[in-house]
Amino acid sequence: PELADTDVVVMSIGGNDILYSLDASALQDPDGAVEEIRELIYEIGGNVVEISEAIHEENPDIDVLYCLYVNYGEATVFPWSLVSTVVPEGAVEDLLSTARDSISVDEDILLVDLFGASMELDSLDDYLYDELHFNDRGQTFYAEEIFKTLGGVLVGDSPLDGSPRSPL
Repeated sequence: PELADTDVVVMSIGGNDILYSLDASALQDPDGAVEEIRELIYEIGGNVVEISEAIHEENPDIDVLYCLYVNYGEATVFPWSLVSTVVPEGAVEDLLSTARDSISVDEDILLVDLFGASMELDSLDDYLYDELHFNDRGQTFYAEEIFKTLGGVLVGDSPLDGSPRSPL
């Protein structure tokens, strides 16, 4: 009911779909699992576009942001520490690139490329509370990337030290 008066909608969807699609059979056929995930990514991209179109029907002036996940394959916490031993090298990056490419600039969706931005981090582990969720430092990173996608700029160095303030 608030959509007509809303300025921004932020979406971060699809991660649970991917995680729940994996089971022990993925260990038996990692290449097959990667291809299944690739197909699911295209489905998720279609869902993002469909949701965005429905949102824009209600409010044509709204900014819709889709947050692409960080490269969890760079994390060393469990279960990500196993990724490099199971999936082919570069598979996670390729899948995230596929997800990034699945959202066209013509879709009226602003892509918050946390994947690309996370490649600049020294250690993803420093930004994670647990295997999936950001800690204070990660939330600052997340907020900064959303702000920059909306046209904001950073003035000065980002502290990213877990403090709740950032030079936005």
